Amino acid sequence: GAAQAAAPTISLYEKFALALNIISSFFYCMNYYIVEPTSTMYVNALGAPDYVSATLIGMMPLAALISAVAYAVWTNHGFRPPFIASSLLLMFGNIVYASALKYQSVEVALVGRFMTGLGAPKCIIRRYMADTTPVAMRTTVNAYFALSIAVGSALGPAMAIVLDKFDFFTYMPGYGVIIVNGMTGPGYFMAAVWAVFTIIVVFTFKEPDRAGLEEQRRLEEEAMAYTSNNDNEVSNTTLESTNSTVTSTPYSRRKNRDDDLSTIFSGDGNYDGSSDQTVRSLPAFTSQTTTLERIKYHMDLITPPVRLCLFLLFAKTFTVESLVSCTSTLTKNRYKWKVAQVGMLGCINGMLVVPLSITVGYLSMFHQDRVLMMWLVSAGCIGMFMLIDWSDILSGTPTDTYNEDDAL
Repeated sequence: GAAQAAAPTISLYEKFALALNIISSFFYCMNYYIVEPTSTMYVNALGAPDYVSATLIGMMPLAALISAVAYAVWTNHGFRPPFIASSLLLMFGNIVYASALKYQSVEVALVGRFMTGLGAPKCIIRRYMADTTPVAMRTTVNAYFALSIAVGSALGPAMAIVLDKFDFFTYMPGYGVIIVNGMTGPGYFMAAVWAVFTIIVVFTFKEPDRAGLEEQRRLEEEAMAYTSNNDNEVSNTTLESTNSTVTSTPYSRRKNRDDDLSTIFSGDGNYDGSSDQTVRSLPAFTSQTTTLERIKYHMDLITPPVRLCLFLLFAKTFTVESLVSCTSTLTKNRYKWKVAQVGMLGCINGMLVVPLSITVGYLSMFHQDRVLMMWLVSAGCIGMFMLIDWSDILSGTPTDTYNEDDAL
């Protein structure tokens, strides 16, 4: 029989280094959600109103947006320095966050969360997985990465429940008084975790070989060579027809894209991206090609289905982050919940991600992606409407608390 291709393998150290990256994503997500249950309580203790708690949570992704650009450039030259810098920023950011109660300053807490966001390692981890793992293993590695995010999101609020039971202070030479309670505990706990993690990275993590990137380049070169050989066999008539298609008007190209997008929603026919073949057949760039033309060309490669998926991803993230930012304030004022109840809510929400993802993955083998997308978007919209207290809108007597006696 035909010889089967050998399964890709990586060394024991490469597995260890990859595990370090995935563990880093787990700790980061845990770090992000661990402050959610006590954020409103913390800003109130620092003399700030409830709405500042949303700002406290939002400082992390805001800083991560900035640092992602820096890490994207930095990882072009190596992984070890940005990985260590990320861990140090996370460690010191948590210390600053926890020290805010000592100085009675909400600004210190905001700075601490911003520093923590600057240490966001997700950009480094994704680049590491793309550049160092074999192409055949990337799906598995990305599955572990997604699992680490889900578990970290669940364990963050759960750990906040545990830390809320501590209430003591101690003294450290050179630092002064350390106040440990439900508000500062998450910061000190995550600082200790990142300190240990940083030591492990410094002494064990080495600069990796970008074997995955080299493999990807080799595959692309082989594909280009195959395409070039096929192009040499095309007749002059076909070439002239192709050139006339390439020079089609922007309106006709956009019309084809609109038809493709309509096909996605209607389900009629099979979308194969045929309208994009003319874009991919454009000649190579020259020295006279402007930056704007390059950007327009690459943006043109993003097909309507991909644009739709990116929009849905943005909408999902925007919705989730809005709910996370207001959960602590809403549950405190509306339902008089304690830290344990808020933490349990966050833990349950995080734990539901894993079985839901497995279920959607299983259903995707029997249903088209467009059908699953419609189901999920519909379920999300229904859930959002269920969160609205219609009694405040229709009764004419809105209150800050839950309207128990109102029929709505």
